[in-house]
Amino acid sequence: MRFFHQLDEKTKLELAPILEDFFKNPDKTSLSDVPFELRQWFEDLKSLKDAEFKSQAVWLSRYCHDCEKTMTTINDLFAILEKREQQKQIAPEPASQAEQEEPEIVSQPLRTKSQPRQGMVSRSSAHRQSTSQPSSMGSQKFTPDELGYMIVGSLLIATVGWFLWGTANALGVVGWIAAIASVGSGVGGVVGNEGLRVISGIVLLVIFLIFFFVPFVGLIILWIEFLGWLIGLVWGGAIKMIAKSSGALSLTSPKPMRLSVVFFVVVLIGMAYAARTPTEVAKEVAPTGTSVDRVKVVITDTAITMSNRSLRTAFALEVENKASKDCKLSIELATSGGFSVTYDSSPRVMKGEKKTINFRLSNGGLFQLECEGSSRDLLDLTGPEFTVRDK
Repeated sequence: MRFFHQLDEKTKLELAPILEDFFKNPDKTSLSDVPFELRQWFEDLKSLKDAEFKSQAVWLSRYCHDCEKTMTTINDLFAILEKREQQKQIAPEPASQAEQEEPEIVSQPLRTKSQPRQGMVSRSSAHRQSTSQPSSMGSQKFTPDELGYMIVGSLLIATVGWFLWGTANALGVVGWIAAIASVGSGVGGVVGNEGLRVISGIVLLVIFLIFFFVPFVGLIILWIEFLGWLIGLVWGGAIKMIAKSSGALSLTSPKPMRLSVVFFVVVLIGMAYAARTPTEVAKEVAPTGTSVDRVKVVITDTAITMSNRSLRTAFALEVENKASKDCKLSIELATSGGFSVTYDSSPRVMKGEKKTINFRLSNGGLFQLECEGSSRDLLDLTGPEFTVRDK
């Protein structure tokens, strides 16, 4: 009864119809709609002997009819039992009149015209009553050991998120949807939220089936789903453990909820940082160090100039962008044939930026330097041709 009394009003109303069926037939009553953290309470009720089980039904019926009076009676009974134990330790004495009346109080329910029959819990009665004592959950504060969950969990989520959000940003909207859904799938699986897990699973399955046959993209989707699930696993596991260690009755209690808010903020920071970072990355990181040739490149809105147009296969472009837009540098082969290029940093040069990019070509030939304008915020400009010697 004291456990039920500490539940919030919304939870009591949700449990009322389930309890009514449960006390009629506990073995056939489905507990799938009961929150995970409350199922053990039902199992404890089911394990009671018949007399105790019926007595519990009586007290719950009394509670729904008049919670304040019922809790006063229960507290008085506990006070009597404690007094009896104290008297036994001092000297055996006959039971007091109040103690002799105890069996009658326990065995007979309060009967009124509006009261449901014995063994039932009325939803309407529960709706009319509110708990007279404030829940102890509202005054909870983090203890040092519980702060450990917050710090360690945040570090793990931030570390995994560093890889997740950057990869998701590279795929655009599809990547973000897959990342968020995979986090939801991980959290839902750990805390037992079937709705969240099913919805997230459907979204992830649809995305994977769409991109399964797209070369390389399908593997990236799988990588995003794994990293997101890992974050969800950490998130859900942490709030579940902190709920258990603090004695919280629900995952929406203050302590688990505050921890969820902290993790949510960490995720938002990671997403915001990734969204502000350019998605262009080097195709393959070239070895850093002093290049054989160094070339100064100046970009304006109308032209690209190079200080040297005869280079070796390894060279460095010292780029200064004076244009009004960003430039994504690209090297194209001006003649027939093929080649490969590697570079050690992003080829995107922001407007007003100066940077050095080390390039390495697989072979010589006649090449052309240009700004590749694939979007409105990028400069679209063809630059000069230059030759690359094999040796």
